[in-house]
Amino acid sequence: MVWRCFWGEDFGPLEIIDTSSVDQETYINILANRFHPWLANVTVYQERGFIFREDGDSCHTGGYARWWKETHQIKGFGYWPAQSPDLSPIEHVWNALERRIERKRSPVKKLEQLKVALREEWERIDDEFAYRLVRSMKRRYYGFYIRKHKQNYDDSSLNGDEKHGVVFVTKWPRGDYTKATVKFSRIRKNRAIKPSFSTSEGPQNAAEIMAQYFKHIFASDLLPHSTDTILITNDSTPDPYDVASCPITIDSVNNAIAQPPRRKAPSVDHLTIEMIAPLTDNLTPILVHLFQLCWRKILEKCLYLDLVDQSPPLDITQDGFREARGTIDQALCLIESCSILRKRHRINPTLAFLDIKSAYNTVDRSYIWRTLQPCLDSALLDLLKNLFNEVQIEVILDNAKSSRFSPKTGVLQGSILSPFLYSIYINQLPSFLRAHPLPHKAENDPVDFALSVNCLLYADDVVLIAFSAQLPAILQKCEEHSYQLGYRWNPVKCTILAPPEDTQSYTLYDTILPKQNSFSYLGIPIRPGGYFHTQELIQGNINKVLKTMNETAMIGVNPAGFDRLLSVRFYTQIVHPQLEYGLVISMVKFREFQKTEYCQNQCLRRMFGGWLPFFNPSNALFGESTFNEKSCPYPTSQIHTSISEFT
Repeated sequence: MVWRCFWGEDFGPLEIIDTSSVDQETYINILANRFHPWLANVTVYQERGFIFREDGDSCHTGGYARWWKETHQIKGFGYWPAQSPDLSPIEHVWNALERRIERKRSPVKKLEQLKVALREEWERIDDEFAYRLVRSMKRRYYGFYIRKHKQNYDDSSLNGDEKHGVVFVTKWPRGDYTKATVKFSRIRKNRAIKPSFSTSEGPQNAAEIMAQYFKHIFASDLLPHSTDTILITNDSTPDPYDVASCPITIDSVNNAIAQPPRRKAPSVDHLTIEMIAPLTDNLTPILVHLFQLCWRKILEKCLYLDLVDQSPPLDITQDGFREARGTIDQALCLIESCSILRKRHRINPTLAFLDIKSAYNTVDRSYIWRTLQPCLDSALLDLLKNLFNEVQIEVILDNAKSSRFSPKTGVLQGSILSPFLYSIYINQLPSFLRAHPLPHKAENDPVDFALSVNCLLYADDVVLIAFSAQLPAILQKCEEHSYQLGYRWNPVKCTILAPPEDTQSYTLYDTILPKQNSFSYLGIPIRPGGYFHTQELIQGNINKVLKTMNETAMIGVNPAGFDRLLSVRFYTQIVHPQLEYGLVISMVKFREFQKTEYCQNQCLRRMFGGWLPFFNPSNALFGESTFNEKSCPYPTSQIHTSISEFT
């Protein structure tokens, strides 16, 4: 026999019982040992009540079982007949499991094979399946109620608990709708196609091949000299470490625990934020003591501000992952720099967009430690070395684990500190490429910077800005810098945007760089000469919006799905930002503006049904709809200039 449970956002434990029948004692043992701990973990962040539903089997309805559930405050109402698919969605789950097992390539003939197959397929069931089943319960319950009473159905015939508890435990949150947004994003992510590497020899062989591939990337073959993989302390004896001087406090740890997003993969210790957050009162003092003496995400949050404060200043051309700087700011800097060169210096620049091959994975960590050593406290530096040098990597594919290896190069993907450490690593590139140092900000007009700034960096996205006669020499310097630090550019992914009068070819590692008529830099299309490609930007935004709207409409953002308030919230948070991306810094003509209006009308029609010309979505937040003959235009170029000067 098999016992299983689920709710609207996840599937719970599956218990295989090696008996032909289940009595109350066996059933209570399952509830106490498997169900109750799982339920406590699920409900710790939920502000709503949970309704426990089960069929009318004798082990469920007996006095001992009822007493145990009442004692542990497990609320339920009513029982449905056993083997009742109309009222028991778990029957549909069981049918889905049967179909999955029947479709397996190798037939299941033995009991042990069946147990293994059940557990594997249970883990693979999509959470969206649980959501659809739970969402259908209200309709199933109403239909059963009508058939049972044989009378005209009236909503008032159900009490409040039945109306709101029919759908088990899942109703999209009305108050804190951010939880609904998180769940909505998870469903969209689960619907996306996820390609997986596989071989005919099975998942173990595929995992080993993938591990060997990554091992080759992290092998430090490109470095000009050998790098010591484990470099914990300096050659000299460090000063005694004073615990009282540690910047990590109870408040900083509590703030760090509250910041990481939920439902993310745990580290090697398998501890998630959901497990740590309820224990802050008792756990934080212990963590503070551990951190002052020496799990990962919280510690990195605590270290980040001190690392930024003590590190050498980043070059002015670097904008990646810096406070109050984003992709729009960097794209605007590129456009304005090109505009200044054209208007003030009569230079029509040629742009070279460069890409670094496996940027994070080929970083020479010893170079970062040498750069930080004069600035950082020895304790903080040694802690960073331990966090990034004492690392092992394994590949997991279809539950098959590869052998582990220690990376000789690279910073960790997903680490909070990695973007800043990479900025430190690449920080000398702009000054290395400049022919003259930058003028001092306080003594010169910002227009003078345009001649000295010949590159912009956003993490590993590099763009060179130069006159056609200067660009070959700058590309040669890029090659020299890559050889010195041990990374390589990827000429295949590099692009040249040249004005019509520039007909020469440019090379990198003796490979000719391709020329194009447009390039999407940080999501903003750029034309030769450094001009906005507004038409391509708007069309690209419209294509993204319509694709996203098709996905959201299938999930429930449609006239027959979610209520209007929740649909508008999903639209304003997920869909609308895609439509307006980049428009704040671009010159939108009236005809192009009409295209965005038409696209928005299409989206609103998909949400509410019908056609609403010039519908104002802001009013929909209050359940209203208006018909506006004149829409509010986007900011003018004069306003753009004022905003740029202010910022």
